[in-house]
Amino acid sequence: MALAETEHAEERKSIVQNTTQFVREVRVELSKVTWPAWKPISPKTELWASTLVVVIAVLLLSGFIGVVDVILARIIGLVLR
Repeated sequence: MALAETEHAEERKSIVQNTTQFVREVRVELSKVTWPAWKPISPKTELWASTLVVVIAVLLLSGFIGVVDVILARIIGLVLR
């Protein structure tokens, strides 16, 4: 019984050590990243332009999916009557 508890304690310790090591490595890698400058004063920066493209694309796609959903729901409603 004591052997099983010891193995379980070692396994937990190993998980904690692995997680700690992973977080350390992530922090080291993130420190190597060159982050883009976010300059809200100038909307012509590449980051602002990219963000705007993504937001517009998400809005258009969600609108399209919403319209298709409503149309298909009505068609299925008519078929099941």
